[in-house]
Amino acid sequence: MSANDSRIPAVGYVRMSSDKQDASPAQQRQEILKLAERNGYSIIRWYEDLAISGDDTRRRHQFQRMIQDATELRNFRAILCWDQDRFGRFDSIEAGRWIDPLRKAGVVLVTVAQGKIDWNSFAGRIIYSIVQEGKHAYLRDLSRNVLRGRIESAKRGGLIVQGPFGYDRVYSDAAGKFARRVPYGEKFHCPAGWTVKLEPAEDAEKVTTVRWLFDTFANSDVSLRRLVLDLNGRGIPAPRGKGWSAVTIKYILGNSAYLGHLTFGSNKSGKYHQVGASGEIVEALGSKGDHAPPIIAKDVHEPLIDETTFKRVQRKLANRGESKINARTSRFVLTGVIRCGHCGRSMCGSSAGTKGKASGRAYYRCPGGQSGRCKLYGVRKDEIEPFIFGYLTDWLTNPEAVEAIEQGVSRRQQARKASQANVKGLQRQIAALDAKIARGQENVLLADSSNVPGLSEMLSQWKAERDRLQAEAGRAGSTNGGRNGDDTIKRAMAEVNRLGELLKSRDPSKVRLVVKSLVSSVSLWWEKRGNRFRQVSHGQMEVRTKESLVEDSSNTASLYLRWETCAP
Repeated sequence: MSANDSRIPAVGYVRMSSDKQDASPAQQRQEILKLAERNGYSIIRWYEDLAISGDDTRRRHQFQRMIQDATELRNFRAILCWDQDRFGRFDSIEAGRWIDPLRKAGVVLVTVAQGKIDWNSFAGRIIYSIVQEGKHAYLRDLSRNVLRGRIESAKRGGLIVQGPFGYDRVYSDAAGKFARRVPYGEKFHCPAGWTVKLEPAEDAEKVTTVRWLFDTFANSDVSLRRLVLDLNGRGIPAPRGKGWSAVTIKYILGNSAYLGHLTFGSNKSGKYHQVGASGEIVEALGSKGDHAPPIIAKDVHEPLIDETTFKRVQRKLANRGESKINARTSRFVLTGVIRCGHCGRSMCGSSAGTKGKASGRAYYRCPGGQSGRCKLYGVRKDEIEPFIFGYLTDWLTNPEAVEAIEQGVSRRQQARKASQANVKGLQRQIAALDAKIARGQENVLLADSSNVPGLSEMLSQWKAERDRLQAEAGRAGSTNGGRNGDDTIKRAMAEVNRLGELLKSRDPSKVRLVVKSLVSSVSLWWEKRGNRFRQVSHGQMEVRTKESLVEDSSNTASLYLRWETCAP
């Protein structure tokens, strides 16, 4: 712009969202240039925000830069847009946040569709606000209509987004005939009238990888990080081709699509509308804790994982603490379990001799011996591990132990039935109190003023009693699973057999899973032999049956170990 140019300095702003109705950036630029020519403006700079909604101002970085330049550089007098909604689809309240600094800087808004926007007069502000609210209402209506279509599709088991890794998308045309198979990660725009279904990937390696992840995590004591290192070390292609990560694996392990189900509404990210409790459309909620459960369409495609394995994986994910096991300590299966009975410290795996010299043998040693807080007690790995594994094998195959588990499950089921009966009785008492409270509230309204204090106190007592009964019913109901006793016993016995098979494998990660599932601790004590405490005298192993065997029990039994082999 030359010094003799009498035209008004201005900037052009172009925005295009993902809406198909939007004019292209090139079209907007062309119309804005014509507007500038007709009205005597000289465009000194352009700002563009592409593929961003008009009310998502946080992501409209060029828009924010334009506002900042208007107040700091002050080298333009007008903003030229194709339409008022290109400037923004925000409501009139948020609009004031952006308009106020422009008005103070003497910058006006001029659009191809509405002409010059007058923010300085009463009539101009009223007209702008009405039009702006209409633009904003369009977004809310669009949100509702899009969500309605997605809910109906979800209830039918239709695919809302791209399927998970390990599946291909198979499309059928309007006549129901096969049209196209699209592998995971490949983009494809589905023509109107076509339908889509998930099928196991033609690339068998992807299916094998998914099944390996679930099986390994369910049946081995491995962390997500260890799975990442394993897959990347073997060169297995990741879903996005950039290498495996713990986030990717956690997403795969938590995805119920591998059971043959499709879920919609688990991510409550709608800005204006969300899925309600009965599948209806509701206004977006501000609190994350108040959202309705998602819509789940079951058995809509072939599963890759069985339900038992999937549930086992979900329990591990829920109770997961990132494992600290590394390549050096992974072969010490009893790490974190075996303890020194004298000082209570967890014993550490070590391949060094008693004086720190390298040794061909591996030991579990009390760390207190190095600091002088305890003795340098130690036991050889190749002696204590087979000894403990033998005890566990005997316990898992011992008819008396199996019978004790069955009896424990049976007692738990009887307790559940008694709890269920108790809950029903409490619910009847609560219903009776609700009726009394309702009648009492009516009586307060009709009572003489002198009787109101006494009636109010009685109402308070009834309400307090109702709250107490509701809390008691809640506690009793929390232990009420409603499962069939025979099915629970079968699951417990199946888990016993599974752990027994894992123990036989002698795979350190699988054996470690058995130990962590069954053993609370192994405590060892030493007796003095000569001038040194080198002889293990006895031990105690706490064996537990928790959710790995009986999902809601936590029984612990002690096995006393008799040690007959000398430690080094």
